[in-house]
Amino acid sequence: MIYLQRWTELTRKSSTHAALPGHVRTALERLVRDNASADTVLDRMSAHLGGFPCVLVTAAGRVVARSWDNPRSALVHKSIRSAGGVGQPVGASDSPYDAWFLQLHPGRQAPPGVLHEMAEILQHYRESVRSAESEVQHDADKLLTMINDGTSDSSALASAIRACGLPDHGPYRIVVASTTPHRPAAAVAALRELLSQVTEFPFVVHDAGTEAIALYRTGESRADLVSAHQMVQACDPRVALYVGMDSAVHTTERLFGGLVRARHARRAAATLGRGLATVDDLTCLPELLAGIDAPVRASYSRQVLGPLLHGDPARVALRLTLQTFLDNNGSWIRTAEAVHLHVNTVHYRIERVEHLTGRDLSDLDDRADLRVALFIANGGTPEHT
Repeated sequence: MIYLQRWTELTRKSSTHAALPGHVRTALERLVRDNASADTVLDRMSAHLGGFPCVLVTAAGRVVARSWDNPRSALVHKSIRSAGGVGQPVGASDSPYDAWFLQLHPGRQAPPGVLHEMAEILQHYRESVRSAESEVQHDADKLLTMINDGTSDSSALASAIRACGLPDHGPYRIVVASTTPHRPAAAVAALRELLSQVTEFPFVVHDAGTEAIALYRTGESRADLVSAHQMVQACDPRVALYVGMDSAVHTTERLFGGLVRARHARRAAATLGRGLATVDDLTCLPELLAGIDAPVRASYSRQVLGPLLHGDPARVALRLTLQTFLDNNGSWIRTAEAVHLHVNTVHYRIERVEHLTGRDLSDLDDRADLRVALFIANGGTPEHT
């Protein structure tokens, strides 16, 4: 540490002096060229900083590497973020989700020039990670395009899965992500970071234009998924990240169906204002309907309710009476009390509803159809008189 302090003094006096002694930088660069692990490189850097623990983290808080004397590196990152610091950036980032930072233990400091040069050295490691991702991207695009196209050839799918380096057996999970405002590249980066946090297995991500699609071998808990989504979302609070997931799929023949279900869950997440939803989360009618495209829902409501959607006072009164009747499980007396009408008037209005819609309110299926149509027409919130 003494020689670093002396070197800092020299740096202040001469802008031509390197922040790191030449032999130190050479040794660190040699480690990277020899494909030493990032942990090893960080441990050597820590030694040159006087033993200060250091950590390489993503913007979402995932620990990429740490010095050996820094076993609680995730807590280090959390402490630094809560104090408003982000550390020294490592290389350029295409989006807020794929940024990397070199950080020291809270309360520790190092000359800015030293951190800058160390970040430059670590950038070579980051580029090797990106290169590895690029090498499998062609195969990833091919696999996920096959799934998107509905390919049912199990042997072709299995071969494509192996080509991507994924485990040759499930359970697999399909994931779909999108952002608001629409930023496809950001959705890909966000989904890649999210999956890096929840699985130790390889995974593939594909830019499908309107969304990002991913496939991985599942095994994490829902709590892990929610936590990872929250951390990734925090990288850019100005952009809403919506993620939909299918439940586990055990055979390749079901992957296309998994993609359809994941898209449904992603639409539900966006409609309900949730960041993440799985098909298993859709446990009631409003949540199920939320995954259906808005134009389809609106068309269904128009077809079922027909003239009741007209805005004249008489039709509005019929619609409100129908809503109250359904809310009271078809009880004439309770409906009359709720709308402050005579029971005979309620009977008349319900008969008019049946005539205008062609539905029989003594039939449970027709009641269900009308209730769903009203729910959609009311924007998901039942009307009350």
